Order: sequence, then C-alpha cells, then structure tokens
Amino acid sequence: MQFEKNRHLNILFYLLNAERPVTSAELADYCMASLRTIKSDVVYLNKELGQDGSARIASRKAVGYVLEVIDEEKFAELKNTVTILKDVFHNSSMELVNRRLYIVQKLLMEDYVKVEDIARQLYVSKSTISKELSWSVRFLKSFDIEVVSTPKMGLIIQGREQDIRSAMVEVHASQYHDFQQLYPLQEFNDLFYQDRQVYEDIRHHLLAIIRSSKITITDLASKEVATHICLLKNRIENHKTVQLEERIQQEIRNTTDYQIAKQILWEDAYISSYVKADEMEVVELARKLLISRDIDMRANGYETLPLHIVLENSEIFHKIISDNANYAGASLFDMEFFKFYETDFESLQMRIYLQHLFDQTKRMKIVTYVEGRENYLSPLSMEMARIMILRLQEMLGNKIQGDVIISYACLLDYMLKKIDFPFKRLRIAVTSTEGLVNSQYLRQNILASFQKYIEYMDVFNLYEMRRINFDNYDYVLHSGFILYYNYPIPSVSYQHIIRENSYLGIFEELISKGFKKDALQFCRKNMHIFHKEKVRSLESFTESLSFKYAIDDEAQEKLIQKINACNRIISYTYAAQGVFLLSMPYSFVERNVLDIYALEQSAYDEDGNEINTIIVISIDNMTDLGTVRLIDSMLKEIIFIPENIGRLRRDKEGTLEQMHQKIIRDSALPAI
Repeated sequence: MQFEKNRHLNILFYLLNAERPVTSAELADYCMASLRTIKSDVVYLNKELGQDGSARIASRKAVGYVLEVIDEEKFAELKNTVTILKDVFHNSSMELVNRRLYIVQKLLMEDYVKVEDIARQLYVSKSTISKELSWSVRFLKSFDIEVVSTPKMGLIIQGREQDIRSAMVEVHASQYHDFQQLYPLQEFNDLFYQDRQVYEDIRHHLLAIIRSSKITITDLASKEVATHICLLKNRIENHKTVQLEERIQQEIRNTTDYQIAKQILWEDAYISSYVKADEMEVVELARKLLISRDIDMRANGYETLPLHIVLENSEIFHKIISDNANYAGASLFDMEFFKFYETDFESLQMRIYLQHLFDQTKRMKIVTYVEGRENYLSPLSMEMARIMILRLQEMLGNKIQGDVIISYACLLDYMLKKIDFPFKRLRIAVTSTEGLVNSQYLRQNILASFQKYIEYMDVFNLYEMRRINFDNYDYVLHSGFILYYNYPIPSVSYQHIIRENSYLGIFEELISKGFKKDALQFCRKNMHIFHKEKVRSLESFTESLSFKYAIDDEAQEKLIQKINACNRIISYTYAAQGVFLLSMPYSFVERNVLDIYALEQSAYDEDGNEINTIIVISIDNMTDLGTVRLIDSMLKEIIFIPENIGRLRRDKEGTLEQMHQKIIRDSALPAI
C-alpha cells in the first residue's frame, strides 16, 4: 500500500490504535485538517486498502469510523508498516523526504543533473525544490561529496569512491523499512540488483558468517552491509575503486573484521560467485564491519578490538564525565550505582570512536530505527545526552550524527528511573479495636506493597497508646470505629482505605504524605506563563531569549552557541505536540527558570515543524537529583499532555498540584 501524505498515515495509525469508533471530528483534530479533507482522505485510503486486501474503513452512522479486518495476515502486515512509517516520518513531511531521496539518487547516479529537469520530473517549480536541493547538497557534504555546478551542463558530484558508495547505500533507505517511494527511480535501484531476492540471499549468507564469528553488528548495519555488497558488483564492473590511506589499511588488516571480510567475499560460495572482489575491496568491507559494530563490552566484542582503541575510548569517556560536572543531573555520574553503567556508556561511545577512526561521525542518516523515540524519553535524559555528545564532538573535532545519540538518551532515561523521588520514610504506629491479630495482618498487607516508603511500623493495643513516645512516630494508623482517638500527631483511619482499591487509599491517605514537595515548589515559584507571544522566527526568538536570561553579554554569546549546537545534536522540537523546549545551562543563567510562552501565531523550525508553545527551563546544578528527576517528570506531563498547558494557563496552582500527585502516585502504586 502506498501512502502519499503524512495525513493518510496518521488516519490509519489513529484507527489502528482506537478502542472504539472514531468520529471524523476526532480525526480532523488529530490530523489538524478540515472535516472535508478527512472524508476525502478516507475515500482515497479505502481505494488503496481495497487493492491491498487487508482491511476497510467502515463508516457507522452517528457513531464514527472503524477499521474492519478482511485478511488477518495482511492486516498484521499493514499494522506493522503503519507503525514503522509513523516513526520514520514522525518529524518530516513524507513528500519532502521522498523528493530529497529522488534528488540525491539522481545526483549519485547521473554524470550531470539539471535543476529544471528535476523540477519537471517532480511536477514542481524550480523555486519549490530549492530547499530540498539545499538539503541534498548538505546531505552529500556530510559524506565529503561536493556538488559542483557546471555552466550549461548542470550539477555533478565529486568525491572519493568509498564516500559515494556510503551515500548511495544510505539513500537506498526505502528497502530498510520496505516502503514504496513516491518518486521511484528504477535506474538507481538497478545499480544494486534487479531481483530483490539477491539482496535477501546475500544478507542471509552474511549473517551466517557474522553469527559464527566473535563480532556483532547492528541489525540496520547488517542491511546496509548487504546492500553495499550488492552495489559492489556494479561499481567493480565500472572500474570504480576505493582509496584508503596505507596507515588505515594496515590497521584494518590487523583486525578480526579483516579475517571475517575475507570469509565473506572470498570463501562464501554464493557471494564470491556474485562479485569478484580484490584485496582492496576486502579491506573496505572490513572497514564497513568495524564501523558497524554493535558493541557490548560486558558480553562480546571487547576482545576483538585493538587494545589501544579500547584504552583511548575509555580515557575520552572519563574526561567527558569530569568536564560535565556543572550541569543539572550531572550528579548522576557521582552516584555509586553509576559505576555499573560506565561500561555501557563506553560501549556506546566505542561505536562513535570507531567511526571517528575509520570513517566519519558526521554522516547524515535517512533511517536509524530510533525515529520518534524522543516522544518517549524524559527531557532531562535528552539534554544530558546532548551535553555528552557536544563535549565528545569538541574532543573528536567533528559533528556526530546517527542513532547512537538517542541510545545515550535511552540509557540515561533508564538510569534516571532508578533515582527515587525525594521521600521521608514514614514511622507508623498501628492500633485498633479489633486486636493485635488484625492489626498485624494490616501491617503485613501495607508493608508488602510499600515497604520502601516505611522506616518502621509498630503495632500496639489501644491502651498501650497512652504511654508511647509520639516523637518516634509520624502517623497513627487506627481502625476508626470509635470517636476518642486524640493523639499529638496526625492519625489516619484505615477503614475506608481497605475497601475497593486499598492500594490507592493507602497511598493517598498515608504514603503520599512522605513525598517532599521541593519539585512542586520549584514549579510554583519559577513558572511564568506568557500569553499571545509574538514570534517573527524561531531563530530570532531563541536569540532574544538568550538575551533575556543570560547573566551578561559574554554568557549570552556562549548560551546561544550552546543552544544552537545542542539543537543540531537532538532537536528541541517535540513535533507531535508543537512544543519547542529550550534547556539553558544554569551557569549561563544563574537562576531557576520554568517559563511557558504561548505563541499568538505558529512558528516553524528549520524542518518545517509547527511550533505553538516554547518552554524555557534552567535548573540549579546543585539541586538534589531526586528533585531534578521529579521536575523532569512534571515537564513530561506538560509537554506530552497538550491540554495541561491550557489547564496551567487557567489554574496554575491546581494543575501543578494534580500533576505532582499523579506522578508520585504512578511511581508508588504497585503494578496490578
């Protein structure tokens, strides 16, 4: 099935995940389109689905649209495709990406390309494709390929053979996710193979050899390497040869990857009959394997790497950690349990370092498998990943791009979830009119689910309560049957908390009292909401904000540089929510900030994403890490639940209180 617009994808995605019929108004709101457009799209999708044979969109009068399954197997394939493409195009226009693919493929395939010919073939004007052409030039530049304009002839590329091959493999991206391009260029596809089965067979043989070896490569890399081997035949037949420095060649020949490359190209019967590769091509394939490594230094891959590379990588990592001590959340690296994760970070960094040594870290990616992941990760983990990668960029002297960046954020997000929210463990005295046996069972029931929040819990007969030292307790938990409970500390009746939902009742009446409210106070004190803010451009507004918050001119200049650099590593845009989150290092601001700017008219980032809200955050790096994590969680509630911004504008105090309560409740209640 072919999707022409993001809207088509969004409609099916919404219907696939709906648990009830969906109205056209709901679809229009989700897709930010008119009712008329939605109805027209449904007609188009039903036509496509009819040819696909997987399902149909049925309209039920006065109820809404539902997706009816026709073929279970085909429907499962449809659901998988929609889910994947939703991620691939979550932050980009489907038409835009397809135009870019077409332009780059043309430039890589043909000797000379005229802009007017591309415009005509894409049925657009020259001015319309100017931005896509500019992006294409920037994309090729990241592969060290220059696009040169020749008078009367058109555009031609210049670069090393290995870089041209890498770019060609990357823009053959549609096969990695099995989606159909809107503007297919069959001549480009034919450079790789005429029969897709050839690729499948080569990948099968490649993986068989990799599995029996001591190395591991990523799943996406296995597809890219197989695609590289498919392309190799055409490039060799056309006398295109790679050129590697003698030093690099020698280093590669001393690796395990070189021995595996010989197995693949020379010893595997199927692959060696497909392509006749010489020694230099073996070295080049070994280089591809090296930069494709999926390294877990706890389990495998460690012993196959040159020792000097392992030591250099480790030294760089520890330098980065020591350099980033002044950022919010950096105290995470000082915690004892962080030592457990050091090896994991070194494993992630090793992938980047191998690319630095044997290739380039600046290569732009079309597909990474992590598209859209930022919509699931905490803002703090994203910012910490930005800062770590920024420092690594400075040390390596080059831009870093690719899926490893989000892998950093994923690991940081996982680590942050191990940090408890600030909590004073409770000391509880239990008493009741039912006697010790019932009190003991109540105690056991509460401790079974909430022991981590309780320092101790002592059981007393009712008459013993007259002589206990109340300074040793925070609460009295009692049966509530009689009226003369009168103690000098707060008391809670457990009769109504052990009925329908005992966990929720125990939490709300007792456990929630122990959570500190520092994060809530941070938001109350430092949150300011600005209405109908006029923004000429996102770039100029960002710069004006740096002037507003920086402590002086020097700090302002460094701040805007830091913001721009970090935004290029991981965009501050949350496209699905229309939010631009701007994180400002405290050292440049020297005050806590949580400001929300509701824009009068939408602004747009450099990828064309619509922005309706800008949030500015700065947290003192001396803030307790548990409090920082709770502030981070509240920020997630604001960003990922769009209606919360409107609620904050109407009732800031009440909304913050509800968000705080929800976050700690979700963290404390046992999974049922």
